[in-house]
Amino acid sequence: FFILIINFMILKGLTNKVKSDSTRIITHFKKDGIWVFLGRVFLMVKSFAMSILLTRSLSIENYGEYRLLLSYMGVFALFSLPEASQILIKYVPRGHDNALKALLNQRIKFSIIASLILFCYCGYLFYEGETWNTFFIIALFLPFYYAFNLFHPYLIAKQNFKLLNQLFVLRSLIQLLAVYV
Repeated sequence: FFILIINFMILKGLTNKVKSDSTRIITHFKKDGIWVFLGRVFLMVKSFAMSILLTRSLSIENYGEYRLLLSYMGVFALFSLPEASQILIKYVPRGHDNALKALLNQRIKFSIIASLILFCYCGYLFYEGETWNTFFIIALFLPFYYAFNLFHPYLIAKQNFKLLNQLFVLRSLIQLLAVYV
């Protein structure tokens, strides 16, 4: 009988803990979930609008070159340590905010190496008399585009989803305006 009472008390304590955890999760979703949802909806609408703008304003050949440019950027983005940003998600919640600065320095260094390789390739293409301007543009913007894209994992680690999605929306608007103009 005594063991039955102890088991009942333990079960009652676990039930209260589950109720408090579910209340905390619901509160967290109400606070941050709406921002994540609205940000993702905006990104889907932006992607749809951008594809319409690009297909209406570019010929098939130019759109293919645009997609090829993005593919080249993706290949050379490997030099900018794209998955190293997961370090921020691991260490920033533990109080190591200096990991952001250290990772930014490393990504800039490796992106500059990729840009130097691309500049050499541009020189080779120029010497051969082929089109080199696409690679030159990638080489110029690669360190800036990928190295400074650390706000996403940092704000996830800080659980600041409102600011994260506001920055996503701002960046998407700038991209949409750049394509439109």
